Amino acid sequence: MRKLLSGICLLWSIYTPLAAQTTEEVLWTANYSSAKLSAIFEEIQKEEPIRFFFKQEWIENILFTGTFSQTPLEQVVIQLLAGTELTYQIYQQQYVVLLQKNPNALNNALRARGEEEGLIIIGDSLSNQGQKNATLSGYVRDGATGQGVTGATVFVQDIQQGTSTNLNGYFTLSLPVGIHPLTINSLGFEEEKRNIRMISDGTLSVDLYEGTARLEEITITDRAEDYNVSSPQMSATRMDIQKVQKMPAFLGEVDLINSIEMLPGVSVAGEGAAGFNVRGGDVGQNLILLDGISIFNPSHLFGFFSAFNADLLKDATLYKGGIPARYGGRIASVLDVSLKEGNLKKVTGSGGIGLVASRLALEIPLVEEKSSLMIGGRASYSDWILKRVDDLTIRQSEASFYDANVKWTYRLNESHKVGLTGYISHDDFLYAGNTSYGYQNIGAAFNWDFLISQQWLSTVTLTHSRFTYEVGDLQDSTRASLLNAGFAISEGRWNLTRFLGERHQIDAGINMARYGFEPGELQPDGDFSLIVPESLDKEQAWDMSLYFNDEFTITRNLTLNLGLRYNHYLAVGPRTIAIYEEGIPISPGSVVDSAYYGSGETVSQYQGFEPRVALRIGLDARSSVKLSYNRMRQNMHLISNTTSITPTDIWKLSDRYVRPQIGDQYAIGYFRNAIGNAIESSIEVYYKDIQNLVEYKDGAEILMNDQLETDLLTGIGKAYGVEMFLAKNLGRLTGWLSYTYSRSLRQVEGQYADERINQGDWYPSNFDKPHDFTVVGNYQFTRRIRLGFNFTYSTGRPISLPEGTYRVGNQDIAHFSSRNQYRVADYHRLDISISVDGNLKKKKKWDSSWTFALYNLYGRNNPYSVFFRNDAGGSLNAYQLSILGRPFPSVTYNFKF
Repeated sequence: MRKLLSGICLLWSIYTPLAAQTTEEVLWTANYSSAKLSAIFEEIQKEEPIRFFFKQEWIENILFTGTFSQTPLEQVVIQLLAGTELTYQIYQQQYVVLLQKNPNALNNALRARGEEEGLIIIGDSLSNQGQKNATLSGYVRDGATGQGVTGATVFVQDIQQGTSTNLNGYFTLSLPVGIHPLTINSLGFEEEKRNIRMISDGTLSVDLYEGTARLEEITITDRAEDYNVSSPQMSATRMDIQKVQKMPAFLGEVDLINSIEMLPGVSVAGEGAAGFNVRGGDVGQNLILLDGISIFNPSHLFGFFSAFNADLLKDATLYKGGIPARYGGRIASVLDVSLKEGNLKKVTGSGGIGLVASRLALEIPLVEEKSSLMIGGRASYSDWILKRVDDLTIRQSEASFYDANVKWTYRLNESHKVGLTGYISHDDFLYAGNTSYGYQNIGAAFNWDFLISQQWLSTVTLTHSRFTYEVGDLQDSTRASLLNAGFAISEGRWNLTRFLGERHQIDAGINMARYGFEPGELQPDGDFSLIVPESLDKEQAWDMSLYFNDEFTITRNLTLNLGLRYNHYLAVGPRTIAIYEEGIPISPGSVVDSAYYGSGETVSQYQGFEPRVALRIGLDARSSVKLSYNRMRQNMHLISNTTSITPTDIWKLSDRYVRPQIGDQYAIGYFRNAIGNAIESSIEVYYKDIQNLVEYKDGAEILMNDQLETDLLTGIGKAYGVEMFLAKNLGRLTGWLSYTYSRSLRQVEGQYADERINQGDWYPSNFDKPHDFTVVGNYQFTRRIRLGFNFTYSTGRPISLPEGTYRVGNQDIAHFSSRNQYRVADYHRLDISISVDGNLKKKKKWDSSWTFALYNLYGRNNPYSVFFRNDAGGSLNAYQLSILGRPFPSVTYNFKF
């Protein structure tokens, strides 16, 4: 308990500046006759820079008679307390603490006094060993649900420092010992203030409640107002889910992926194209995570709908560059999406009813303040629209999808939290009654967050994800077949975070993944089918990584982030590998032997380091320059000779003939805010080199090819561009506009003529779209009515076109140009929506809104592709394929309870 009173001395020191003289230097001279001890202490404090701590009732009846002559202070104290029930402790040579057998009485009294003054005592003086700074850790929670609030700002006004909460609502700050006023903010919540008295390391939990301020007064943000300027992170965007829900969406379904496509540096092949392209990368070079679960097809119905239910989302961040060392496995980007946790206090729900799909989500507390369950799902009923299309082929087609999520969390205490996540997404499509497609992604995750101490946080994540697809050929009963393929990934991740104050954070961890790929299994469909069953060898591999990341603020204007990741990849058996004759091109006819590898035997292995570095240079309070470099390695490859994800795509692991892709990206950016951080602007320039790109020979066969490497080519790539971004975050009108100039080029220069593309010259990739301009806006007419709009323009994507024809018999045969030497017409589209919210009562059991949207307002007939076919006379004619060439209206009813 002596240390307890010592801590009180430390608190007092913050508000009572003293001279450098100590108890060892003070010599006291005085003569006392029946003097009260309290009077003697007061006299010494007036004359010398020494402070005494005691409780008045302990000494009020103690008298002292004696003489001191140049007596050291400690000897004075010993003589004053001789014969009493008190002892003492000297702290930092400036504070004298009187102690008795039960010192808790004093400690409790001082804490009670602190409460009367509106102070929250943080820490325990038993833990304070003379430290001048202490670590404040804690959680910011939604007071209505008990869920952690991501991105809430905790700001210390007196020292002008702050931080923001992580994905789980956790934060940590290093503060001087003493009293500090805190301000806690988050978008959509009322501001909270706390006055704390820091004694030693300790925790603080804060509940935030939904804001009720008038529209024009709302200035709350979900992160530090100058985050884009003050943070070393660049080339990353954290998507505000509330803003995503306000953007116009196709047929009323809120779409996270569509929102991401509106960002600078992100493009899409066209309407109806699944996946997205980032800074010159293809769709298979994006790592997409949902609570750590790998998602391989982020869209429904070939790209028209996102595979993520926006009602269930908590946070989504897209990293285009400057990617933290904890991420690996893809070379273009990382999209990290997390689900909300269920309400810990009451049953709530939300959902929507639209023209083609409906959704419902429920949050159920299982153990109040500790455990909750969240479940949600969506299902489509789009066939009625297809039946009303003029095209007979479309009327004979069918399409549907569904997805479901479940998340259970249990907070054992303030230090331990565990959770389970489940996800399933399924699509079915029948084209004109003769071809069927079906694909699904199933995943599960276990997460354990363990706050080891105020400075150490451990996170363990175990995930399993399986993607399968089925293609059915139903045209001819004698050739009817079903093709099944799939792959599974099981991963374990352990991350350890060390908080060394708000200016220094270290992350380290280990990742281990097990890949299992099933390239294809062909089976007859029906009793009359003559298809011979066939199955390709499975592919398996281990992928292991270690990483370390250190972010520290060197000075107020200089922050450095250093990261290093080491990756070791092993492709293993059982598997048979073809061996080809040397000195000639690889082809099915050049196989001279084969090698069999037993279960667990190493087929091939690759390893390498992935350095990461980012630097922020603050120019002033409103602007900064940032630089970054990162190297990424990718051991799995999306094998597709189309411009977007399709159900017939396959994934392939690196092996003897297909090496890991390696991407090196350099970026520099200038960031500036204006008008009190209400306006954000930035310009970024990047350059990327890519090694071991996978390309395809003309006429490549992908499905059921047991010698796939004979149709693949290896090349290099480069991408570069400029991204400009301007955003308005406050006021009735909010939104952003962006412009991107970018190029994505490839070169395949093989040893032999038939292993080259365009004679080995550089050529545009399938997704090279130099110009991209986007405007996204939201105007709040009243507190209940708002207008949303977005406009996008981009250069048409590259294609190959016939440059001539020659006649063979009665048919024209096309002579095509070099690969990707022409372009389809430019793409542009305008969407609008009007949303009408329900009543604005603060306490209501049912909340609802209506959203009326119009997709492709002016009916632009945007080309998706151009194809050629012979007419009845054999002449070759060109045709343009457009997915949506007319306005598409929608209405959606949204509700919460």
